[in-house]
Amino acid sequence: MKIPAFFTEHGITSTSANHLSNIAKENYMAIEKQMSSMEFYRLQSVL
Repeated sequence: MKIPAFFTEHGITSTSANHLSNIAKENYMAIEKQMSSMEFYRLQSVL
């Protein structure tokens, strides 16, 4: 499926779009890996 707004004469090529998609996937996976090792705590203090 081609989206005319991106794949026109002045838009990006499908190869460039695929490359950008791969970069986005790699970044998402790196962030997901970092987030999986984080621990969140909810604390409430009463005085």
